[in-house]
Amino acid sequence: MEHKTYRSKLSWGLAVLAFGPLILALALTVSDGAWAAAAIIAASIMFMMITYALTFYAVTPEKDLVVHGGPFMKRRIPISSIKSIEGTRTILGAPAWSLDRLHISFGKYDAVVISPVRKKEFIESLKAINPEIEIK
Repeated sequence: MEHKTYRSKLSWGLAVLAFGPLILALALTVSDGAWAAAAIIAASIMFMMITYALTFYAVTPEKDLVVHGGPFMKRRIPISSIKSIEGTRTILGAPAWSLDRLHISFGKYDAVVISPVRKKEFIESLKAINPEIEIK
């Protein structure tokens, strides 16, 4: 089996909500000459861009789903432990940049919410490894 990587889907509405106020604040601080504040805001914007770039999901040859949520979060889930996958639009915190999300239940009581691009292909790649996954 090959290694497959799925980027996080990007919802423009969520991106505007996350980046818009920071970009506005950056413009205002630059126009006022508040360079220290502008540097802090610019660093925050860069951190968010890095977080987006490093948010992705991988199906590995070892038959694991690896969830990367920015530079600080990495979770390895054996695909054999996945019980169900259900579409959701929850706004709860998740390693996802879109509200078009999947709620993945695994283990006894564990779950993760993600937003892969090419959702159908993503689900099919998991089901190819674990056909017992229930799609709700």
